[in-house]
Amino acid sequence: MSLTAIVALALAIAAVALSYRNPKLGGALLVGIAVLGAIYALLGAQTTTPPDQTPAPSSSTTLPAKTG
Repeated sequence: MSLTAIVALALAIAAVALSYRNPKLGGALLVGIAVLGAIYALLGAQTTTPPDQTPAPSSSTTLPAKTG
């Protein structure tokens, strides 16, 4: 489970607990769920993939032939 999912789940549980204690927060709970869903969707869309890296060409060095 990713850290983002854990944080989103914890925030959702806190929102449910608050709305349970105060039933007037039902509308605010729906807004909170919508905001959490949007944040989770935006964070989930930021998958970072490293760009294709091609290895640097190796320079072949040749030593001068020994004379003598």
